[in-house]
Amino acid sequence: MYWDKFYLKRRGFVASSKERNWMCREFKEIVYDPRDDIDVFEIGCGVGNSMVPLLRVNPSLKFYACDIAPKAVDAVSADEYLKGYLTAFVQDVTQPIPTSIMTDYSVDYILLVFVLSTISPSMFDQTLKNLDRVLRPGGVFFFRDYGEGDMKQDIFEKRGNKLSERFYLRQDGTRIYFFSEEETTNFCKMLGYESMEQKMVCNTNINHKKNLTMVRKYIQAKWRKPFN
Repeated sequence: MYWDKFYLKRRGFVASSKERNWMCREFKEIVYDPRDDIDVFEIGCGVGNSMVPLLRVNPSLKFYACDIAPKAVDAVSADEYLKGYLTAFVQDVTQPIPTSIMTDYSVDYILLVFVLSTISPSMFDQTLKNLDRVLRPGGVFFFRDYGEGDMKQDIFEKRGNKLSERFYLRQDGTRIYFFSEEETTNFCKMLGYESMEQKMVCNTNINHKKNLTMVRKYIQAKWRKPFN
């Protein structure tokens, strides 16, 4: 299992390290939701780096969280900060989520962040449909992943690790895909959702020592599930 090996190499990490604090800025719908009980489902939860900063600013959150790597689920389940707020389980989201764990319409928000890019493109639509089952009408689906034209794509092209169009094999055996804006729009249409936001986030980092300019590109979208 490549992802278990990934987390074994990082077994010293805890949820307080490398927190995704940017999620509180980008996904304000969760941060400012005034309800007393809010259910969130994070796919590819890792060791809790997304959930901890969100819970810190909104203690009304309760999480379902899954990961394909048992080591990650073990680590996040043991996190003291998340205890009482978390139901974590191992799941390959290309397969249906058992109704014994998550019933239909069980969450208000879905977080799919840097996960779909690890999955074979032939399974994108089925994966999204599996997640659609658990999102309540009126709920919001947050998507963020690697964007077409990201500097890493050029690196993988030069290495010759290409599996198919914009889909590459990493050295550790895991995979990475780079999404276009058009196909992200089509995901929303396929689900029958309302598009609230879609943008290509571009971050430019300059390494003065090596005289390198590094352009990172991420596709980000918010979709709302209709009530009817």
